[in-house]
Amino acid sequence: MGPCLAEQLLLPLAQAGGGSFRTVRLSRHTLTNVEVIRRFLDVDVRVTEIGADVVEVRVGSGGGRA
Repeated sequence: MGPCLAEQLLLPLAQAGGGSFRTVRLSRHTLTNVEVIRRFLDVDVRVTEIGADVVEVRVGSGGGRA
């Protein structure tokens, strides 16, 4: 998915209890959304580099940090 959709999906996934997706490198807006979600919700957000310009984002409960 594209970077704009990635930034929009984070909050619904956090509120729904989790999920994951792959996208291109994260924009500054997406990284900001990740930090806001971590600070205000008890949700773990993990970003893993899969390859050149591809990352996997996993959102789930637990309050951990990655």
